[in-house]
Amino acid sequence: MRALVYRGHRRVELERVPDADVPGGLALPAGEGELRRPQRPCVVVLARADGGVRKRVAGCAAIMQPRRRIAVTIRHLNPETLPSNPAFSQAVAVEGAYRTVWVGGQGAVDAEGNVVGKGDVVAQAEQTARNLLAALAAAEAGIDDVVKMTVFVVAGQPALPAYEAFQRVWGTPANPPALSLVYVAALFHPDFLLEVEAVAVAAVGT
Repeated sequence: MRALVYRGHRRVELERVPDADVPGGLALPAGEGELRRPQRPCVVVLARADGGVRKRVAGCAAIMQPRRRIAVTIRHLNPETLPSNPAFSQAVAVEGAYRTVWVGGQGAVDAEGNVVGKGDVVAQAEQTARNLLAALAAAEAGIDDVVKMTVFVVAGQPALPAYEAFQRVWGTPANPPALSLVYVAALFHPDFLLEVEAVAVAAVGT
């Protein structure tokens, strides 16, 4: 056990073992029992091997509970309505005090991987928007949870009609996300005219 002893601006840091004495009249009995009071007020912080922390203040009589560690869970999501590929996940959700979701680039494909709306940027935008919603739903999130969105559009294609198609599917969020629009020479699939990726943050339990 590591004991950090503070007296005013002075700090003494020592590696301690059960039943060892801390300078100033403090004792650390096995099992963290009663402490002998020091001659004057102090602050002692005990950092345990499991990461817990106990803090004794005002003459070392008050005790705070050990700091809780929040477990983090990472889920790789591939909803059935989107095509599956062993090279990537459609979305990744990281959950602790809140849930963060990274949605990989979504294009205009159906669940079998067939391109929807070849040559039609508006039709592709509508399918892409539905696919993004499906990926978010798999992570128990929605379009209102999106905090950052990046839209990739093939050069020469109009961006405004595509974005209007997004709004028809998603609606108009009261608080729209940060947005980047990038024109590119081409996308992975030669028939793709646009692609969307997003980051969402949702409260756990919602």
